[in-house]
Amino acid sequence: MFSIGIVFTILFISLGSILLRGKGIRMLSVYNMLPKSRKATICKEALCQFMGKIFFGFAFGSMLWIIGGAINSPTVIVLGLIIIAFLAIASTIYVLTTNRFNSNK
Repeated sequence: MFSIGIVFTILFISLGSILLRGKGIRMLSVYNMLPKSRKATICKEALCQFMGKIFFGFAFGSMLWIIGGAINSPTVIVLGLIIIAFLAIASTIYVLTTNRFNSNK
């Protein structure tokens, strides 16, 4: 579990930093799920920056995996999994149901 946590932490930090710069819109499944008519109205840079911050939250959750493995605490590992699952579900719902990322404001 320790090495998996390190790999995921590095991956999430790397993706988060790419997205914070406004790049990598094609990597986001929440963007790819949208119909073409809705994609045309999305401010891609704002969406990338928001999702970059979410990926740093994912990195925090995976760091909890590392800490939980180091201190042999399944509670901390499960807490990290809960944080990641909550962020994934909440951010997807937020992006799909709000108008925050409209480029024609």
